[in-house]
Amino acid sequence: MNQQPDLRDIKTDDLILDLDNPRFFHLAHRGTKTKVTQESIEKEIVDNDDDIPLLTKSIQKSGVKDPIWVVARDGKYVVMEGNRRTVVLKRLHKEGSKPPPGVRYDIVQAHVLPSDTAPVELILQKARLQGGKKAWGAFNEAALTFQLREPPHLMATEDIAVDLKIPIAKVKERIENYKLFKEYIATTGDDNPKRFAYFSDCPTKVREWFRDNDKNRDAFFQLICPLDGKNKIKSVATRGGLRDFAQVLESPEAVTFLLKDPSATVEDALDLAKENDIRKAAPFINKLGPLAQDLRGLDAAQLERLKSEVKFKVQLRTLRAACEEVLQKIDK
Repeated sequence: MNQQPDLRDIKTDDLILDLDNPRFFHLAHRGTKTKVTQESIEKEIVDNDDDIPLLTKSIQKSGVKDPIWVVARDGKYVVMEGNRRTVVLKRLHKEGSKPPPGVRYDIVQAHVLPSDTAPVELILQKARLQGGKKAWGAFNEAALTFQLREPPHLMATEDIAVDLKIPIAKVKERIENYKLFKEYIATTGDDNPKRFAYFSDCPTKVREWFRDNDKNRDAFFQLICPLDGKNKIKSVATRGGLRDFAQVLESPEAVTFLLKDPSATVEDALDLAKENDIRKAAPFINKLGPLAQDLRGLDAAQLERLKSEVKFKVQLRTLRAACEEVLQKIDK
């Protein structure tokens, strides 16, 4: 960063929450007509941040210890880092709470960046300042990374990796997932950021399937889109979710059943896939061949030691009886 910030006291009333803070990118995706405002950011922080009660107690007692970061704009100061502390401070000041000796709610110390700081530098500085702070979440991180790659910034993938201190592979992964989410929005009209997990946490097998052709992609979008109330994949990892769907893909018949039958669920399709593949329904069957080979491979010394193992003899007889019983059933 070429321009060095000034450290000085700022009036709490002159602070403005950052509408472009990457931490709140998801707010613009809760309905296509949603507009991010000072009020919506404050509500998001107060209603959905579990740390706010503890942070409030800390600021009530000791004030804001670490300086926040702001950028000068039109006589006010936009909070680049420290939005949560700002919300708490503003509320205490507005409510007229009396601070303890040596603490003030009407003034906060801040690193102030000049108003002519380059936009891309502001974005990168926001990212840099998040080290050790509360995580943004996968969607917001991907949105920020995608923003840096697109106009007007057009940063190289390698440069993004350096500035965000993440591997190049992670940069590419975030950008791809965000592009997929944008395709999903364009196809379904659903821009809820909660659906982003279907792309960021997607099993490789599922990703390969829906990226194979447009038909599969559109089918996947419909399987996860809840707007018509018919989404069959309702989660990522729970029963009947994306993980189970990955197993369904191993059976073409089960996939067709799931896509064609309106009443079919992922659980139904998974059961069908297991029925179609006995090795999935009974995984231990895959071990029978290696077990037989290991038994035949016992040498004389090992067999001699096993003579005194009564439990082994009983289990071996039980195994033989079970094998004979199964053979009789399948040979009928």
